Amino acid sequence: MKKGLLFKARYRRAYAFLLSEFEREPIGSGDIVFLGDSLTHMGSWAAWFPDRTVRNRGISGDTSAAVLKRVGHICHDPAAVFLMIGTNDVVTNVPMAQTVDTVEAIVKAIQAQCPNAVLYVQGVLPNTAERSPVLELLNERYRAVAEAAGATFVNWWDAFADSNSAIRPEFCDEVLHLSPAGYVQWVSLLAPLVAAA
Repeated sequence: MKKGLLFKARYRRAYAFLLSEFEREPIGSGDIVFLGDSLTHMGSWAAWFPDRTVRNRGISGDTSAAVLKRVGHICHDPAAVFLMIGTNDVVTNVPMAQTVDTVEAIVKAIQAQCPNAVLYVQGVLPNTAERSPVLELLNERYRAVAEAAGATFVNWWDAFADSNSAIRPEFCDEVLHLSPAGYVQWVSLLAPLVAAA
């Protein structure tokens, strides 16, 4: 089997395994859910928020379309959902209008299936200076989606960006993923919201 096909087969198996794990550990009433791509997946949320029951529903490589397909896995009466998605859409050249429409559908699905949950739509984080205009515009579109739906938009851009609108080097291992210091920064920003949920 060629390397590319082998990688895809392994990725599909790993993805299916994660979904089965999510099914084995369903979200309970009052849980806090982190939903997104690799930035979420790589977070040790339960350890960072030990006073709450926290569920990590991030999957590395996910786009907004992939998250939309698995919204049902998280809708079991959580107290709050923290959504961050879209960087992989930009990296893989998904049209922005399509990403925004998909995130709007995710927001509506969460609100319909989890009517008691507080929904936080998090803006995407900076990565390269070259991508910053697209990412910042995407965040503005996310803000409009969240406000129209009555969800809460939170934008961490200024806390992570340098003077060139790239991610600050101490916060990244490479431009798409956070360093330990990057997670410390993110957790410090999230802590008041998690406490209030």
